[in-house]
Amino acid sequence: MQLEDENAEKDSPDRARTLRELGVLQMKSGNFHSSVESLQEALRIERELYGEHPHSDMARTLYALGLVLLRSGDSIGAREHLEESRKICRSIHGDTPHPDVQKVLRLLTALNAREGNLSRWRDSCKEAVGMHKAIHKDGISALPAKWDMMGQFLSDHMLAVKLQFSGVDNFMGSKKGRSRGTSLKTPNGNESSSDGEGSRQSKPA
Repeated sequence: MQLEDENAEKDSPDRARTLRELGVLQMKSGNFHSSVESLQEALRIERELYGEHPHSDMARTLYALGLVLLRSGDSIGAREHLEESRKICRSIHGDTPHPDVQKVLRLLTALNAREGNLSRWRDSCKEAVGMHKAIHKDGISALPAKWDMMGQFLSDHMLAVKLQFSGVDNFMGSKKGRSRGTSLKTPNGNESSSDGEGSRQSKPA
C-alpha cells in the first residue's frame, strides 16, 4: 500500500509541472539535452495521467518540447510536438481565442520561416495575427506581432539566399581562376601558367 502511494506521488500532476518548469530553465541556460529529458519525463507522466483526454498541462509540455527542439535544430521533432500541442489546445478551447493557442501558432510560424516554406508561413502568420487581434480587443495593435513574424521570415530567407549566392560566387571564382591559369601569353610570345608551374616556350609554326 505504501509503495502504491509513493508511485502515485511520483507520477503526480505536480511532479510533471515541476519537471516542465525545470526543462524550461535548462533550455534557457542552453542545456538542451537535459531540457529534452526533463520535458519528455513530464510528458510521459501526463500521458499516463490523462490518456487521450485533452489537458492544458500536456499541451504546454508539448509546446515547451517543440520550442527546445526547434532551438536545438530538430525541425521535424519540433513540428510533431507543436502540431500535437495545437490539436490539444483546439480540443480544449475550440474556436475561442486563447493565449495558449496563439503561442503555438507563433512558434509554428517561426518554424515555417526557418524552413523557408512561404505558403505555410503565410497561413500560420495570418491565423496568428487574427488570434492576436481577437485576444487583444482593447485596442492593442496586432502589427508588432505581424512585423515580428514577417521580419523573422525575411531574415531567415534572405540569409539562405545570401549563403546560396555566396557558394555560387566562390565556385565561379575558382573556375575563373583555373581558366586563367591555363593559357596566358606573355608579350614575348611565351605561354605562361598562373598555377605556379612556370612558363614554356611556344612552338614555332
